[in-house]
Amino acid sequence: MQEDSLSRIANAFDLHDARLNLISGGQMSYVYESQDDKRPLILRVVKNGGDRYKLTCAETDFVKYLTDNGINASRPVTSRSGALTELLEVTEGKFIVTAFERAPGKPVSLQEWTPSIWEALGEELGSIHRLAKDYYPATGVRRPHWHEASIMDIDRYIPRNHRVLRDKAHELIASLKKLPMDGECYGLIHSDPNRGNLCALNGRITLFDFEDCEYHWFVNDLAVALYFALEDSFNGQDIISYTGDFMQALLRGYSRQNHLDAYWLEQIVIFHKLRDLLTILYFYADGGNSPGEHEIARAVRSRMNLELDRPYISVDINTISGALSEGGQ
Repeated sequence: MQEDSLSRIANAFDLHDARLNLISGGQMSYVYESQDDKRPLILRVVKNGGDRYKLTCAETDFVKYLTDNGINASRPVTSRSGALTELLEVTEGKFIVTAFERAPGKPVSLQEWTPSIWEALGEELGSIHRLAKDYYPATGVRRPHWHEASIMDIDRYIPRNHRVLRDKAHELIASLKKLPMDGECYGLIHSDPNRGNLCALNGRITLFDFEDCEYHWFVNDLAVALYFALEDSFNGQDIISYTGDFMQALLRGYSRQNHLDAYWLEQIVIFHKLRDLLTILYFYADGGNSPGEHEIARAVRSRMNLELDRPYISVDINTISGALSEGGQ
């Protein structure tokens, strides 16, 4: 991004562009970190398009609501004009600009990814879901429901000659739409809770990156947390024991803040199928970007899981469901 463009964007949030460090960036989005210790912020700059501006307004509205009510998340900060989300036109085009308080602490390493962190993550997710039950979005802004995301266009992304995969994908969506959707089990969730989206300081975690937040079943956050714990952090021990240990810790924390019927734990398998489907859809959507061996292997495994009705991981409901009552004691 050109210097004069960055200067204007930084100035909108009363920042000095010379004290911004580029964390990641390409033609469509940039993430900067403020080097000012008195005001450590993360500045996110995303190319505008479609409904992206309204969706970002809805995201920052939700995160502000959560942090105002005690959730440990990166709080959005207002611009000089008093807005949480700015739409600015610079040389490179129109960009959506948001700023968030930098999460205290540091990213959680594999060595620090322990039951105490899992339990803290569960407690934060439980708090988010409890608060989501009483959340009413600002007029004119709403995050999408899970099936409204553009990536969920099965017939667009899955090739026609993959007939079995297409059929299984449509069957999965139809099965999900038959699940109960009342306010005790369904609402606005983080949707991407994983080790990479939190920092920790003295055992206290802070969540960030609510960019994918959407209306979904609450259990999906738990299923996704387990999915990525196994994908990202499993260290080769007994996978069944690791799954049980992780879910028991996660649910101990969760149930201190929100009640979830054991019925929903039995549905984790179907939500893992949804995650497998998303893995496939993103793989096809990004097919021209030279996927690596790991991405190819994950997509192949996800395809086989769906086509063969093979569970991502076997979850012993009897082993982990006790944590629902333990956490609330």
